[in-house]
Amino acid sequence: TDVLMLDFTGLDPLKKYTIAFYGNRNRHSWSQASLVTLRSADAFENASSLGKDEMGNPISAGDTAPNTKLPADNTYTGYIARFTNIIPGLDGAITLNIQFSGIEGHEFKGKYGSAVMLQEIDPATNLISTTAFNDLAWDENFYSHYYTSSGAYLIRVRARCKTHPSIVSSWSDVHSIIISGCTISTTVTDGANATVRRLPESQDYDYGSMVTLSAEESKTWAFTHWNHDRTDTIATKIVYLNDHRTFRANYAFRTNVEKRDDSVPTEFSLGQNYPNPFNPSTAIEYDLAAAGQVSIKIYDIRGRLVKVLVDMHQPAGRYKVKWDATNSAAVKMPSGIYFYSLRAGDVQFSRRMVLLK
Repeated sequence: TDVLMLDFTGLDPLKKYTIAFYGNRNRHSWSQASLVTLRSADAFENASSLGKDEMGNPISAGDTAPNTKLPADNTYTGYIARFTNIIPGLDGAITLNIQFSGIEGHEFKGKYGSAVMLQEIDPATNLISTTAFNDLAWDENFYSHYYTSSGAYLIRVRARCKTHPSIVSSWSDVHSIIISGCTISTTVTDGANATVRRLPESQDYDYGSMVTLSAEESKTWAFTHWNHDRTDTIATKIVYLNDHRTFRANYAFRTNVEKRDDSVPTEFSLGQNYPNPFNPSTAIEYDLAAAGQVSIKIYDIRGRLVKVLVDMHQPAGRYKVKWDATNSAAVKMPSGIYFYSLRAGDVQFSRRMVLLK
């Protein structure tokens, strides 16, 4: 069919509900995206993941919108369709529709459901009275059941026949399990003077918790993207936890390097700065005969590091960088003799320059 419909019946019109849909699997992209829509509810709030699709469009129109768009394998990428404060009608029924919203030719995988969670909440106490979790797909993969809080639980399971779905096995023996919270691990680009903050701060979080990650920049490092997705460029990211998660904030060194021309030199070299003596700024030219990690650093007469002008991977070419006679804290340096060094792989050069005010 064109739409995968999940019907919830027998709900209490005097209670509130939360529904979370964990859907598409397979490729991690928007080509197999779904549009998840809540229907027949008297009231609700859309608390789904925030973000933009491959065209840069918001995946949801806001907390009053009845639908949200999810990419393929949204449980891997952190996107979740989540509706809270749901009040069903007097008939006690609501429906969740999952409809293909990706690229033509990927229709089947665009409405593939893997799991859905329903929580009943007592409006008088705002406490969760019931949590139900159900896997929606049958194949050879294993599925995990998630719990909203840490603790010890007793579980039992049964199976349904793939060929004859009406045939259900007996319940298994009861087993005891211990549940711990979800954790978030954050890293940044190697060598970057930058941090990732998260709100709220915690060593672990309850399942379904919303956490805000903020990739904070420094004077010398600028945020570029999250993980391996170069389109995920918003520094503040809201995620809903359904497992242990790891996020890498990628940064680029802030630099004013210019490429002098398109030619490729045959040798490494470091030119004399010009003008020299100089005030208030000077230019440094250098040639790279091969690609590699490049650094240009400024030192004072006593050998103390003043500022890092370049610290990045660069292709072979001819480059120019300027120094405005400030240190890493943007404080103007006094007159005197300074040294600048170029390191590119195993190659290293140093030269002297004079700041004269």
